[in-house]
Amino acid sequence: MTAMKKESDSFWKYSILSLCILSILDLELTIYELETGIAYEYNAILANFLELGYLPFILFKTNVTLLACAIFWLGKDKVLAKMGILWCNFVYFLIFLYHICGILLYA
Repeated sequence: MTAMKKESDSFWKYSILSLCILSILDLELTIYELETGIAYEYNAILANFLELGYLPFILFKTNVTLLACAIFWLGKDKVLAKMGILWCNFVYFLIFLYHICGILLYA
């Protein structure tokens, strides 16, 4: 394996890891905001799981994220998967900023 290939694999591995971390942060901040009354769940599917309780909400969100990360990892050599990894990181980063702004403005 060439040095360039190893470097590329490391970049995508850490990019997928950052997706998992941002998803966990989103999960924790969402629960915090729900508990404090700052916000509500905007995703209709997740809101349905939230009505069942926190455990189904956490399990569903975590499993969807892990499934997406596994699919991205399997296709990491494909252009579409690389674009998906970068796009999801960007969107999760914006969601993270949204949470921080909400907490700072309303807490």
